[in-house]
Amino acid sequence: MAAPGLICRLAVPTHLNPVKHHCLECPQRCAKHIPDLSFLGRLKTRHLAVAVPYCRWREVGADGDAWFRTWRMRLPNEHLHHLDRDSLVALLACHGFECVTLNGFEDGIRLRPGEVGPNIFSGFLGRGR
Repeated sequence: MAAPGLICRLAVPTHLNPVKHHCLECPQRCAKHIPDLSFLGRLKTRHLAVAVPYCRWREVGADGDAWFRTWRMRLPNEHLHHLDRDSLVALLACHGFECVTLNGFEDGIRLRPGEVGPNIFSGFLGRGR
């Protein structure tokens, strides 16, 4: 797993990839800390893997503001972006990525006792297919 603020790159050997693009970028668990996400559109990659806290504000409805104030993943001045499935897909679509799959597999190892998911959701996205 990448340290906050780092992006992992899995590179294809140059002789197999003459355009020297990375095959996979993984801003895994760090995108929420980066103020300006416009770099996503400049990534020279065909695939992107991300994991972000699952923000339930929209699904909670009228009680969304109260829920958000006490959400354990809301860390002011640290977690700068709060996303749900629709907003993650829309954000990355603005940068040319299409959703391949979204899942909550990380909850299997990260949920605290008594906690109900989804808490963290992951996405695998691609472009230029």
